[in-house]
Amino acid sequence: SLDNLIFGHTYTSVFGAGTSASEFEFLTGASMGNMGGGVYPYVLYDLEGVDNLASYFRSLGYGTHAIPPAEAANWRRDRIYEQLGFDAFDDITTMEDADTFRDLVTDRTTYERVLEKIDEGEGPQFVFDVTIQNHGGYDTGLVPVHLESDEVENPEVDEFLAAIRRSDEDLRWLVDELNARNEPTIVVFFGDHQPGFADWLFEETFGKPVEDAGLEEVQARYRTPYFIWANGAARGKY
Repeated sequence: SLDNLIFGHTYTSVFGAGTSASEFEFLTGASMGNMGGGVYPYVLYDLEGVDNLASYFRSLGYGTHAIPPAEAANWRRDRIYEQLGFDAFDDITTMEDADTFRDLVTDRTTYERVLEKIDEGEGPQFVFDVTIQNHGGYDTGLVPVHLESDEVENPEVDEFLAAIRRSDEDLRWLVDELNARNEPTIVVFFGDHQPGFADWLFEETFGKPVEDAGLEEVQARYRTPYFIWANGAARGKY
């Protein structure tokens, strides 16, 4: 329903977990396919001097901020973000009184922080927000209203769909906020990986065991949506 939108699907290199791999690929443009199985660059490598979006925008005079609402040491972000060229990042310790959903910091809370970074900074800003509101697992029992799927009757699917709906609502709030501003802004939004309630749902969807999956069916498990959107101020300028 958004105007001035590019959207589609991308393929991730991880399934059910491994957010840092998707972060690495997005920021650096380097494929995990070149690194072998079970490799997580954030954990194994010193990334000082590696070309990436943060260091590039920084070289252009942008302020660079990362917002992962989790423990700073998770995926060694407390070291890696500095190596990649982020000026600062906000971890869970900066969000102690934040609103939560399923005991996780809400997407809207991180979006509010994004807007704060834009407002506080002098000049243009690059803000990398790793939302966590609908992170797995989906058996917490903390969602009071479930969305029953017409295709699958399962509490994990219900909780996942409820989390996705909440994320949609929070994203709409961000879009409305940005459209009301005069600051030209581009949003790049993508999923880091599919949820991990894996094999039984595949079999329910495709009517066959996972081990009998063909190439296209395997690929379907690694597809996530993305979009690139410009607010009204950006559309008027570019």
